[in-house]
Amino acid sequence: SYCGQFLSSLLPTLFLEGILLFSFGFWNRRSILVFLGVNFATQLGLTLVTVLRAGVGVPFYRYLVFLPLELVITVVETLIYRKTLRCRPKSHPVLYAVLANALSALTTFVSVQRFFPWLVPW
Repeated sequence: SYCGQFLSSLLPTLFLEGILLFSFGFWNRRSILVFLGVNFATQLGLTLVTVLRAGVGVPFYRYLVFLPLELVITVVETLIYRKTLRCRPKSHPVLYAVLANALSALTTFVSVQRFFPWLVPW
């Protein structure tokens, strides 16, 4: 189901990026709310695009859809986090955004491939 696909990308993303969020020192209420909102929105967008592209049989999903979309998500989240995440003087929101998105992209790709193999035909 599409809800299952959404949850298979959202839950690991929240878990892994959340651990990273705290390790970077962004543990105030505002940072956590921004983190939750941004990730919910980007994972929803990722799921919608994936579902729409899978419906028309896009070959090479990982190259033509997933990777470019993850790059766009990384740029958007980096811009948002750079302006909104503040906690301690030596925290690095841009580094956090890049590392968190690389980690969640890998996790999402693996979970989608494992649980929804029809989306990743290779």
